[in-house]
Amino acid sequence: MWWNELNVGHPVDNTLHDAASNLVHAHEVNGSLLLLVAELDDNVDPASTLQVVNALNAAEKDFDFMLVPGAGHGVQFSPYVQVQNKVKRFWKTWKNGNGLG
Repeated sequence: MWWNELNVGHPVDNTLHDAASNLVHAHEVNGSLLLLVAELDDNVDPASTLQVVNALNAAEKDFDFMLVPGAGHGVQFSPYVQVQNKVKRFWKTWKNGNGLG
């Protein structure tokens, strides 16, 4: 949470924070979305991403999601084959315009 507060302020009564909030705007998502969550991310609190997941579900949005146990920030560059394959499938599907991967 520290990055958010450092760059857009505290979430309570802050219009700048709301304007930049994925949580606030989750219902506006259109197109393909892949969320990779690293269990041990010390930069982006996994709980923050899970709040967005809840908002996306509440808005009945389709998206891809993967939780990577034991991984830290920068999980998209992970040596885990499953993560690499998930990202490759997502980009291939997105590039071909076929929706979710």
